[in-house]
Amino acid sequence: MNTLYGGDNLAILRREIPDNPIALVYLDPPFKTNQSHNTFFIQRRGSKSLSRIKVFNDTWRWDRRAADAYREIVEVAAENVSRVMKALRLLVGDGSLLAYLAMMAPRLVELHRVLRPGGALYLHCDCAASHYLKVLLDAVFAPENFRNEIIWTMQGIGRKRRIQKFPVDTQVLLYYTKAGDHVFNEQTRIERIPKEFKRGCFVLPRGYRRDTLGRVYWTSPRGDYTDQSIGRLKAEGRVSVTQKGKVRVKYFVDEEETTICVRRAVTNSWHDIPDTLRTGGERLGYPTQKPEALLERIIRTSSNEGDTVLDPFCGSGTALVVAQRLHRHWIGIDTSPLAVRLAEQRLRKTFGDHLVYTVCRGTRLRDNP
Repeated sequence: MNTLYGGDNLAILRREIPDNPIALVYLDPPFKTNQSHNTFFIQRRGSKSLSRIKVFNDTWRWDRRAADAYREIVEVAAENVSRVMKALRLLVGDGSLLAYLAMMAPRLVELHRVLRPGGALYLHCDCAASHYLKVLLDAVFAPENFRNEIIWTMQGIGRKRRIQKFPVDTQVLLYYTKAGDHVFNEQTRIERIPKEFKRGCFVLPRGYRRDTLGRVYWTSPRGDYTDQSIGRLKAEGRVSVTQKGKVRVKYFVDEEETTICVRRAVTNSWHDIPDTLRTGGERLGYPTQKPEALLERIIRTSSNEGDTVLDPFCGSGTALVVAQRLHRHWIGIDTSPLAVRLAEQRLRKTFGDHLVYTVCRGTRLRDNP
């Protein structure tokens, strides 16, 4: 079940993966940045200098290959996808953007095919093409299966000075599900709020109180809680009544010496996961590497143990490593031989010889030692 493919993901999806086995697709494709991306390696024989190797080009042009891809998707795809591609051509014209979308469209169609009913897809992109990709995804998945646009704030990346525009510090995750009941395991995060230091000691921040048992809590209005639910909460000691007789619900928090720890539900704004440039222990030199915490949140939310996770642009293998750690099966694909080798090395380093998987480069299959 665990397989690492080297080659064109469109051909591999069509040839190797049947309908409906995949629970979760995460894809981090080229963003249409119009740049070449390189990776850095320390040179051998004791040299501290770095060698720079090109991993992939994120540059696009309207040529015969792009025109053929556009023609195929228009002629073969479902009517709604064909209509959207024709409309996009009228909007953006024959150029690099249409070439990029003609590359993405058939792959999104195939990823929808391999997802099981209720399966989830997270497409990682940025402002260069996210709005066009969302239109494509609406055509492939249907608008009613759009779940969230997640904004990931990378905490400092891109804050060098820009001329006549704000620095970009965010990327986007477009979250869709295939028709049917889907897995959604709600995630929470811990927010640490510092206590105030007054008269030689730490005191609770404003809005927080301590009950007779020493527990710290905050309250909110009862909202749409029914009387039955309020009765249950009251029995648990979680109801507070104000002097004016209004019912408020207590929420208990953990306490440390200098902070209180509030558990919050994760929303569609992810600002608590730093980029790999801020988590140096994970960095491999791969140019578009994403942090493991980001993939962990996605995989925990939209899959369960034993499910299969697919990453068709797997790069340095972050999704594969996290899926294995969380007891999921995985399939990774990348067209770059360097990326496939780096992902394989990372899997071996992380899990040793106990991990069983298959590597397929082109038509050659090889089991790991």
